[in-house]
Amino acid sequence: MRIAWTVLWGVVAVLLIVLWVRSYWHSDRLGLGRPNYSLTSDLGDLRLFHDVRSSGPKGWHRGGYEQAPSTTQSVANRPWISSRFYWRRLSYQYTIQIPHWLPVYIAGIVAVVPYVNLLRPRFSLRTLLIITTLIAVVLGLIVGAVAFTKRA
Repeated sequence: MRIAWTVLWGVVAVLLIVLWVRSYWHSDRLGLGRPNYSLTSDLGDLRLFHDVRSSGPKGWHRGGYEQAPSTTQSVANRPWISSRFYWRRLSYQYTIQIPHWLPVYIAGIVAVVPYVNLLRPRFSLRTLLIITTLIAVVLGLIVGAVAFTKRA
């Protein structure tokens, strides 16, 4: 069950990363109709928009941006890439904007949560004595090597 949980949230994180990278070249919008709820992925940000006055188109819609000849050049020359937190509420609408990295980090953390208990060290006395002996041997070899090089 732990592996399935990690795989599920790992796939969610990878899909969010793909959507994040894609958002610099294409605008994706998921509309839910009336009342107008929409989720938009655009320029490194995710936006949730709600407006009670109008109804928007349902379904998934894709838009594009004009690109320069070089993809790297076109992304680097866009001054309007924000990736910031934003919140606005009016009496008839609200907008919440978050950068794509936030849900990616959350999905990654949720994927690792089942393994947190496994990270606690559980040593027996025998293991502790073996580790202490190995550390003493390595330190002894280092001191011996330093003393041998000073003689020569």
